[in-house]
Amino acid sequence: MPSPAQLVLAGLAPLVVIHRLLRGEGGSSRLVRARRVLAGVLALPPLAFTVPTLLALPIGSWLACALLAAGVAGGVLWRRGSVAAAVLAVVALAAVHGWAHTWALHAFSPGCGAVWAQAGATRLDRDARIERSLFSGMQRGEIGVDASERFAFASYAHGGHPQGIARLPLQAGAGAIEIVETGSGGFLFPRVEPDGERLFVADHVDRQLYVLGGAPFGVLARLELGSDEPMGVGFDAEARQVLVADRTERRDAPTPDERAAGLLALSLDDPSRRGARVPLPYLAGASEIVPVPGERRVIVSSDAFPTIATVDLATGTSSAAMTYLPGVGGVAVDPVRRELYATHPVGLVQVRGLDDLGYRRTLVAHGAHAVAIDAARGALYVGDGLGGRLRRIDATSGAVLGERRVGVRMRQMRVLGDGRLLTASACGVVVLDPP
Repeated sequence: MPSPAQLVLAGLAPLVVIHRLLRGEGGSSRLVRARRVLAGVLALPPLAFTVPTLLALPIGSWLACALLAAGVAGGVLWRRGSVAAAVLAVVALAAVHGWAHTWALHAFSPGCGAVWAQAGATRLDRDARIERSLFSGMQRGEIGVDASERFAFASYAHGGHPQGIARLPLQAGAGAIEIVETGSGGFLFPRVEPDGERLFVADHVDRQLYVLGGAPFGVLARLELGSDEPMGVGFDAEARQVLVADRTERRDAPTPDERAAGLLALSLDDPSRRGARVPLPYLAGASEIVPVPGERRVIVSSDAFPTIATVDLATGTSSAAMTYLPGVGGVAVDPVRRELYATHPVGLVQVRGLDDLGYRRTLVAHGAHAVAIDAARGALYVGDGLGGRLRRIDATSGAVLGERRVGVRMRQMRVLGDGRLLTASACGVVVLDPP
C-alpha cells in the first residue's frame, strides 16, 4: 500500500507540472498551444474522479468547492488575462483533490474502534493473517453466506492486493477461521450453492471459476471459463446450474447474441460441463447477479454502464432498462413491494418495478453503495461507502429512520435470518444489530 508521503507526492506532482506548463514563457505560438494541451491532458484524469465524488457529498460541500474554483479562476483571469489559463487552473485543482478528499473522508468517518465498540457489534475476522487497511477495504468488501448461516465468506487482501478467501464462523461451535491463499487477482461476489456448502467465486483477472469447500476448507476445483472478464456468480437451483456473468463482447462474432455480454451456465454437479449461454444484448459491463426470491429469475446489474436487466432462466431470455445512472453500485430486491433498488455512489437510490423494470422514483442517500432488503421486517438499508455509515431509510420517501457506524469503503452487506446485518468494510467483517 502506498505510504502517506507517496500519496502526497502523487497528488502534488501533477499540480506542479501543470503549473510549470502554464507559466512557461517564450517559444512559438505552436509551442504555447502544445503546453496548454499537455496541461489539460494531465488534469483530466483527476477531474474525472473529482466531479462524481463531489456530487456524492452534501450540497454544502460541493458548493464550497465550486466557490473556491470560481475564486481561483477569477484570480488567474485577473493576473494572466487568459481564459484558457483560468480554466486549466481550475481543472488543476482536481489533481490534488483525489488525495485530499480520500484522506478527509477517512479522518472524519467513524474509526474502527468506534465500529467494533457498538452495542451488538461482533467482528468475525480477528486473525493476524488477514491484513486490515483502509485501502484493502475495496477488495475485502465482497461477502457471501451459506443457507444455514454457519459461515460467512469474505475475500481479503494483503497490501491492497487480493489474495484469497476466508471462511469465518457465524455461529458458536462452527469452528475456527480458515483461510485459502490463492494469490487471486480479483475475487468478486463469492456465493454458496443453494442448500449446499461449496463456495463458487469468479476471478475476473485470471478468468477462472474457483470452487471451494471441504474440511479443511480449500480449493476443490479451478476451471477455465473462456471469458475475457467473468464477474458475479449466481445459481439456477431448479436446473442445477451455476451462473457466471460474462461481460465479454466480441464485435467479430457472427450473431448479435454472440457479440453481446451474457450469462455462462455450468452444471452444479459437474462444473466442467457447459450449458447454454444466455445473451444480455443491452447490458455492457454485466457485473452482479441478484436472485429474485421464490422465482426463477435473476437481476443482472452493470457497474460501468447505465443499464440493468432481468433474466428469465426458464426461457433463457432477458430484458433491459436504461437507468440513466453511470454504473450501479448495488441492487436489492423486495418481493413484497415488487420493487428493486439500485444504488449509485453519487448518492441516489433508484427504485424500479420488479416485474417490468419501470421507473418508480429516486431516493437521495449520500454515498449510497451497498443496499439490502429485509422484506420480513419491511426494512431498506443503504451503506454509505464514503462516510462509513449504514442507514435504514424509508423506501417511499428516503427519510433516514436509523443509523449505525460500519467503516469506510463498504461494498456489500447481507441481512441474516435474525435481522442482523453482515457487513464488510475497511474495518473488517462485522455483524451489526440493525439501526
